Amino acid sequence: MSETHVPTIVVATDFSESSLVAMSFALALSKLLKRRLLLLHIFTYVPKHRYSIPVDWMDG
Repeated sequence: MSETHVPTIVVATDFSESSLVAMSFALALSKLLKRRLLLLHIFTYVPKHRYSIPVDWMDG
């Protein structure tokens, strides 16, 4: 079996209980494979937000 090159492991998280389990697994895997771990925070778009800056880029 040939070794697959994985330079970075990316894990998406919304910080829910189940995503914390996935994040824990990804951290262990990144340590085992000696790879970087990149966390990608996923959030729900809320049209009425509290920020004063424009967020037009969120409108898909």
